[in-house]
Amino acid sequence: MGGEVLDDRSDGGALIFDPAVLDGYRELVDETSPNLIAELITAFLQDLPGRQNAILTAIQGDDGPALRSAAHALKGSAATMGAIGLVQICQQLEHLGTSGAVGEAQGQTPGLDEMIAQTRDWLGTVEA
Repeated sequence: MGGEVLDDRSDGGALIFDPAVLDGYRELVDETSPNLIAELITAFLQDLPGRQNAILTAIQGDDGPALRSAAHALKGSAATMGAIGLVQICQQLEHLGTSGAVGEAQGQTPGLDEMIAQTRDWLGTVEA
């Protein structure tokens, strides 16, 4: 696999990407689905802008339930790709939506944008 673990734990951070998640899908690849990994990555990347926009729209609209729902959806998608850092940000946003602290979520948007960019870059290195 071409994707490498991006691990910033040296400064006390957390694992950002876990290629073992995508490696697990490789066991499912056979003659009937030779492009499974590429198809999963493509679908994720195609859905990503809409999911990101739903989060930002919820934050701008001060809509806690919509933020919780949008963050939960992106969290699930990110988990299927091994994008652990994105999962963690989405968990925070989901919690803020649930608690009604949507105003605090505005401060999370730069981190969300950065992690989405890193996720796109990392998925671009994965050998399908």
